[in-house]
Amino acid sequence: MKECTVRLKIDNHARRQQRIMTGLLAAALLVTAACTSSGNSAATSTTMTGTSTAKAPASGSTGSGTTSPGTGSSVTSSAGAEPAYAAKVTAGVEKAMKDNVIPGAVVLISSPDQGEWTGTFGTGTWAAQVPLTVDDHFRIGSNTKTMTSTVILQLVQEGKLALDDPISKYIPNVPGGDTVTIANLSEMRSGLYSYSFDTGFNNTLDQYPQKAWAPQELLDIAFSHPVNSPPGGDFDYCNTNIILLGLVIEKLTGMTASEAFQERIFTPARAEEHLAPGSAGFGDPEPARTGLLLR
Repeated sequence: MKECTVRLKIDNHARRQQRIMTGLLAAALLVTAACTSSGNSAATSTTMTGTSTAKAPASGSTGSGTTSPGTGSSVTSSAGAEPAYAAKVTAGVEKAMKDNVIPGAVVLISSPDQGEWTGTFGTGTWAAQVPLTVDDHFRIGSNTKTMTSTVILQLVQEGKLALDDPISKYIPNVPGGDTVTIANLSEMRSGLYSYSFDTGFNNTLDQYPQKAWAPQELLDIAFSHPVNSPPGGDFDYCNTNIILLGLVIEKLTGMTASEAFQERIFTPARAEEHLAPGSAGFGDPEPARTGLLLR
């Protein structure tokens, strides 16, 4: 089996999130196919959190850079020459950007047998034509959910909670909280309403995209709606679940979720370019771009 790690950083405004994710997934599928030999499947990694930098891997040299005429894209390879898959990936990413109105992207492919490759495409924003670089930092959106559940599982290992504990044991006033478990929340089977579907929330998000929402604000929005279903049923993607788990982390660790991520994940992993901004606001390290990441 050929192993290939793909990291994509796609830049855009939050209100175009659905279009971004469509193009991002399309590009990821193309990249995966491009660096996998016939008859073999590619293994992809999709876990990150907080804010990430787009730096190329330290294990490889930057190699020789090239620029694709008329596209504003540039690429580097760790082996000093482009891998065989680079041209196909470049064409696919550029098409996905065009089809989904995405201004810029940074792509890193790490393949033990086919070489490492990094490509930067387009610009950081529509308003300013500043090319993206591998040193730019990106917000990674819902990939943070994976790290939230990671800390929850750490706390389970430490005996500080159990997966079958009801959320009411830690957080009051959750609809059906006596029957919604920690596992239900992490598995997206709580049945709770996701605040991100609320019309008022989305209107505010469009008008004030950098608003720092307090957890209770988001829970109040979610709990103003009836639950979708009893807990433990079908998978139902719900951002409310992660807000609750974050509050559980803060209650049991005595620190903010941001501090818990830093102490329990980023520092042990030596992820020096990763952070989870606190509740006061964005505070992204420079250079920063508004966008999403798929790894």
